[in-house]
Amino acid sequence: MKTMQNDTTDNPNTPPIHVADCGRVRASVWERQANGITQFKLTFTRSFQVEGEWKRGRTFYSDEIPALVEVAARAQLWIDRRKRDAQAQLHLAVT
Repeated sequence: MKTMQNDTTDNPNTPPIHVADCGRVRASVWERQANGITQFKLTFTRSFQVEGEWKRGRTFYSDEIPALVEVAARAQLWIDRRKRDAQAQLHLAVT
């Protein structure tokens, strides 16, 4: 599937560190370091076709809300796991 990337990050050439898909709806997770703190940002997109070309949009139909909720939940679980792993690594480095 050919897609057009519209994700906005601090560096548009940097790919997301994680992607959660549910049907045509996608959550992309971006990681940013600021003042020694890891921050996670999310973008939500949906794929659609225009004249045979796949594109990504940022607006959703009401029947896509369940997919939005699903990808948001998957992204949150992934972020929580990543934070737990980072804390465990920090704990191991200190002990």
